[in-house]
Amino acid sequence: MAMMSLAANSVVAETAILGETGFAGSYFTTSNRIRAIVRTAPQNGSLDSIYVLVANVPTGAVAKGVLYDSTTLTLIDSTAEKTLAVDGGSFHWEGLAFENSGQIESGKTYLLAIFIGPMPVGVARMATTDSRYYGDYTYSNGVPASLSGGTWATDQVHSIYVVYTIATGSTKVPQRRRRLSTD
Repeated sequence: MAMMSLAANSVVAETAILGETGFAGSYFTTSNRIRAIVRTAPQNGSLDSIYVLVANVPTGAVAKGVLYDSTTLTLIDSTAEKTLAVDGGSFHWEGLAFENSGQIESGKTYLLAIFIGPMPVGVARMATTDSRYYGDYTYSNGVPASLSGGTWATDQVHSIYVVYTIATGSTKVPQRRRRLSTD
């Protein structure tokens, strides 16, 4: 899905979404953990923000959005820490702005991730079966420059997506179609 926004110099910049915007009404409770989905960028661009669907957020819960190269497991960009909105058990989207406008490349695969702090938060999942990653990391140590260990799984993916500005002249790489689960 592409969106249009007006830049300060009156040049129209096109933005797009990479990731998953739906959910199945359930979640994984998470603390001191990075949870990610694996997605391939369809075109070149610069990162704007990352969104994650959460629930059961307690007072004082914090998180950071992160993007890693899924081959080298090295950090591409991260967001500042955000105190998440207390929600009384309801699902809601949290948006976090990337700090450095990291670049993504057409055809390259990334981990779109949320790093949840020490307070447990529910990270929504979808009925869609696909690749995902999760690993335990001590939040107070900061965002890891690279990932090691962790678990790769092929099951229910998280409701996480990034918004990015498409690079001028970028050619879109065709994406494979995903089959939805009938569960």
